[in-house]
Amino acid sequence: MRYIQLTKEDFEKAGIPFNPKTFYRWAVKGKYPEMFSKIGGRILLDVEKFYELVEQNKLSRKNRVYSKSNA
Repeated sequence: MRYIQLTKEDFEKAGIPFNPKTFYRWAVKGKYPEMFSKIGGRILLDVEKFYELVEQNKLSRKNRVYSKSNA
C-alpha cells in the first residue's frame, strides 16, 4: 500500500490526472471506501487501490455489449 495526501503535488507525482477535490468529495460521501484511509484527521488515497479500480473499470468496459437503438 502506498498512501498519498489529496494534494495536487502528490497527485502529479503519482501520475493521477484528476483534481484532488474530486477524490475528497468521494471520500466524504463514502464512494470507493477501499481507496481511502483517514489517519490523523487527514484523508489519504491508496494509490495501488486506485489503479486496481482503474484496471477493473477498463476490463468491465471491454466486456460491455452495445446495442443499436431504433431511434
